[in-house]
Amino acid sequence: MALLLAGTSTLTLATSAAAANQYTPAADSGIRSDSPGINYGTDENIQVRGHTNFRRDFYVRFDISDLTSLSGVTVSDASFSITLSGNQSTRDSGNAAINVYALNADYTATVEQLGFDWGETDLTYNNAPDISAAALVGTFDISGLLASRGTTYTITGTALTSFLNDYLAAGGSSNLTFIIRENASGAGGYLQFASKENVTYDAPSLSITHGVIPEPSTCAALAGALALAGVIALRLRR
Repeated sequence: MALLLAGTSTLTLATSAAAANQYTPAADSGIRSDSPGINYGTDENIQVRGHTNFRRDFYVRFDISDLTSLSGVTVSDASFSITLSGNQSTRDSGNAAINVYALNADYTATVEQLGFDWGETDLTYNNAPDISAAALVGTFDISGLLASRGTTYTITGTALTSFLNDYLAAGGSSNLTFIIRENASGAGGYLQFASKENVTYDAPSLSITHGVIPEPSTCAALAGALALAGVIALRLRR
């Protein structure tokens, strides 16, 4: 930003332009209520199923330490994307409603649960952060599972950006977790989403567009520089 002083001098102040940060998973894995102690962290395709007795969810963790290390970050836009990679044959012509959750900044792990930095080869149904500690940040619908294979679905909007702003303001962990769950209680089979190990379809991704509000000390320094430049400009006119 350039300011004209006394008609003769120009002071240029640095302002933060919006920046879009792109993230790929630091870890991703699945959990299954019917196989509670098994880890699926090396699978190329993670199963998701909405069923009371056969619940299967997809967990994705991103390292956003480049944002959490800054002060005064404001998120203006964000998006989270995952790609459908398959489904059980019993659901070839079926549809699905998907909910996307994000683990809250105030999540506290119990003795049995893993923390924000859960490991890809450690996560199981028994120790995963519970979805009750997460906020719904978006939804999407899939029409015709077999025909939609290879399609990338993206959530964006106020729910996600508001969550991220609150998360950062609360001093949230640099490890940000998303949980993908089917909004159903009796689905007749599973669907699959590509993990970061998948060599055919894109891995989950996160994009965050943000700016930085200058710290009070920075504003004071800029004000001082402005005052000094004004004095210099006045002297040059004499």
